[in-house]
Amino acid sequence: MAEQIVPVISVARCFDDLGVQFVPVPGTRGRQAALVVCTPRRTALVLNGLVGRIQNAAAFDGWLLHIAGVTGNDAHILTVVKMAVIAD
Repeated sequence: MAEQIVPVISVARCFDDLGVQFVPVPGTRGRQAALVVCTPRRTALVLNGLVGRIQNAAAFDGWLLHIAGVTGNDAHILTVVKMAVIAD
């Protein structure tokens, strides 16, 4: 399944679709939230900038991203996010 970029047309926490839930991410002092989207066949977790994974970054950019804790083979909570947002 290909990733899609979709426009955001609302900032409300309530959705007309019962399969979509807006949930605060525990431990972020209320600064981060996620969408949980449930269908009969699967569930998707939608995060915005909390978890990341950048591979194959090279040269100075790659070094800088590595120092910032952004690169890696596995998805993880970014170091800069841990320092700024995560409380526990």
